[in-house]
Amino acid sequence: MDLQQYLSPIQDWLDSLEKRERHVVLGGATILIISLFYFLIWQPVFDSLELEQEKYNSQRELYFWMKDAAAEVKTFQQSGTRLSNRYKNQSISSLAEMSAQSRGVKQNISKLDSNNKGVKAELNQVSFDNLVLWLADLAAKYNIHVSSLHIEKLNEAGTVNARVSLERDPS
Repeated sequence: MDLQQYLSPIQDWLDSLEKRERHVVLGGATILIISLFYFLIWQPVFDSLELEQEKYNSQRELYFWMKDAAAEVKTFQQSGTRLSNRYKNQSISSLAEMSAQSRGVKQNISKLDSNNKGVKAELNQVSFDNLVLWLADLAAKYNIHVSSLHIEKLNEAGTVNARVSLERDPS
């Protein structure tokens, strides 16, 4: 099957049209082909490219935000080496709750589980700043440090979900 076989009826039909009609048909076909190319190829490719660029920028922003947050938490952990004797015999969970209440994150704690090593807490839709202040408060006042931390950035600026494991420093 030859392409000429398919094009010859179209060519015959175009030849049968008057010159003005032929120009209108060819102009319309040109506009149709350009429109189809734009809407079926060009626009979807560039829309997906733009979406991927936005995803990349968002992930990069999250990476740098998490890097800064980790450095801030580490600084707070290192500064809190004093252990008050009056809190030494209190459970980590009660100290965590007391500190969470004073730092305004208690209402965001959805789960607080004690285990033989310490406490695991899950916080939902908590202000990142308040979370860091709470963790710094635990380190500075009670010598309770973060052994693991997972933070998930939410769409609302400055708000995160977090899972944190807390342990008392042995010193």
